[in-house]
Amino acid sequence: MRSTDVYLEQEIKRKQRNTPSTFYADQETMYEQIQKLKKLVHELTEERTHLRSKIIRFDEEIGRKEKQMEQLLQSKVRTNYLFTYHCYCLFAIFTVSGRH
Repeated sequence: MRSTDVYLEQEIKRKQRNTPSTFYADQETMYEQIQKLKKLVHELTEERTHLRSKIIRFDEEIGRKEKQMEQLLQSKVRTNYLFTYHCYCLFAIFTVSGRH
């Protein structure tokens, strides 16, 4: 991300100086600029790869968390059902036996 910020700052400064986008420079200056841009492209490519791998890891983590939440909800529903059934059975036993 830092390399992107540096690039954007440079572009803002260039535009603030009102330099035309097409200008003529000597061959050595152009070569240096080309090398800097190649380096920037390489850094941005690495950054993109890193961010994509982070996204994949986060997606996998979200999937695990969703599955865990579903399991917890299912166990809670099952527990509530068993508790309700148990209470119903106790109520039936007490009612049949005459206890209130």
